[in-house]
Amino acid sequence: MKFSFNLESVLTYRKVVEEGEQRKLESIESTIQKVRHVQANLLADTAKHSQMLATQNGGAIDVALLKNAASYLNQLQSDVLKTTHLLSKLEEDKHVQLGKLIQAKRAREIVENLKEKKLTLHQKELNAMEQKLLDEVSAERFCQNIEQSSPAEEADP
Repeated sequence: MKFSFNLESVLTYRKVVEEGEQRKLESIESTIQKVRHVQANLLADTAKHSQMLATQNGGAIDVALLKNAASYLNQLQSDVLKTTHLLSKLEEDKHVQLGKLIQAKRAREIVENLKEKKLTLHQKELNAMEQKLLDEVSAERFCQNIEQSSPAEEADP
């Protein structure tokens, strides 16, 4: 008697869904790492240019240079703010995706548990059938032994 699980296609589908959700989560995490790297570079540039402006105290003040530097710093700070907002949105997306992954994993585990229970039940049925056959064979042999020993006892007296 061969074991068959009629929900095998459902289990396969649930595994595919879970793997897809896992890939989406990994993609979001990768994007978060890239944005954090960009943000770190922007913060480093901001600190570097702020330091340069602070150290330019000597000689004549070039107003155009100061305006350009201030404009560049404002742009850097704006970019840092944008990356901060993007990071918070990505973290929220990651949280949502993690929930979807957990839900997909639970759905797969439910079907796997059903499969395990059905397999256990199948094993019990096979063991019961095997034991029944062994009992029948033993009973048959016992009856044959009794029949063979009975004629011998009748001939001896």
